[in-house]
Amino acid sequence: MTDLDSYVLALLRKRVGTDRAISVDKLAAEASVFYGNAINEREVRQIVHDLRFSGQPICSGPSGFYWPDTLQDVLDCADHEFRPAARSMLLTARKLRQAGKALFGGQGRLL
Repeated sequence: MTDLDSYVLALLRKRVGTDRAISVDKLAAEASVFYGNAINEREVRQIVHDLRFSGQPICSGPSGFYWPDTLQDVLDCADHEFRPAARSMLLTARKLRQAGKALFGGQGRLL
């Protein structure tokens, strides 16, 4: 974990509960001050992704990122933020495979 990751994690741990969520743009601004360089929203989202993947229960909702106050916060985030995206990705993968099979049939190449 980098110093920037640790800083973002420490900021989020102070934001307990949905009512204390911090927007991604504000989180990027605070991280930029700490880091001494501009950090964009995409980089912040990647840091949060990596922290979550390492086991940190960082939640998100309409108002931004926050540290959970209850188990229900974590469950709501998982159910409302990630399940629909996962379903959409699986459906897109299925449609892409169908389109590829329709285009190439059993040939594997067009020409």
